[in-house]
Amino acid sequence: MKIYCLFLCCVIAGSSSAHGKYTDSGSLYKDWYRCIIIAKHDTLSGHVKPKYEYFGKGSFTVVFDNGRKRRLKPSDIAELWILNPRDTIKYRAINIEGEYRTTLYRVIVDGECELLYLEGVRAVNLLSQNFMSPLSIAYSKLYTIYYKGDIWEINVSPGDFFMDPQTDLRKLARQVFKECTQLAYRIETGQYTTQDFRLVVKEFNECKEGKETKN
Repeated sequence: MKIYCLFLCCVIAGSSSAHGKYTDSGSLYKDWYRCIIIAKHDTLSGHVKPKYEYFGKGSFTVVFDNGRKRRLKPSDIAELWILNPRDTIKYRAINIEGEYRTTLYRVIVDGECELLYLEGVRAVNLLSQNFMSPLSIAYSKLYTIYYKGDIWEINVSPGDFFMDPQTDLRKLARQVFKECTQLAYRIETGQYTTQDFRLVVKEFNECKEGKETKN
């Protein structure tokens, strides 16, 4: 773990600019974001084309430091680190049981327990008991807890009138956050809501590190 962190720091420090220029078959690649890719058996570095987000199931193009260009799928990697001019962003590749494709999630909170995030557009039935009612498009925000190799999904979508995200958060308190009793109690008693995802996961990681605040 220490060796990997040292390597990551060296790559970041060695990149005085988050932009790169590569020549491949006469084409010039410039203003691409510096990136680090953690694959199953290797760690690679290069540049990726800037875009709003990289999460999802789609592939993306990488120009490696040796000038080689390759199209990668989320299933090809474990982690993707984007070193853009403003921030360092981490993505994790996960294959959810029952899904046929691996998905990249953006890591919102890093640590032993990770809070992951994904956005998408999907169709929902506004009147689930009326099969003749038309489908409506809802903007889906999917938060995922990733801990000890397991995942727990919480869907927070405006169109999900029959879902209670707060109930899912309480389930997490019983299944995951129970390892930190004070945090689990605050969730169960409504002191934390689904709007406090970041704070909850950060506090849980601090608790696991033995830094739980005594209230």
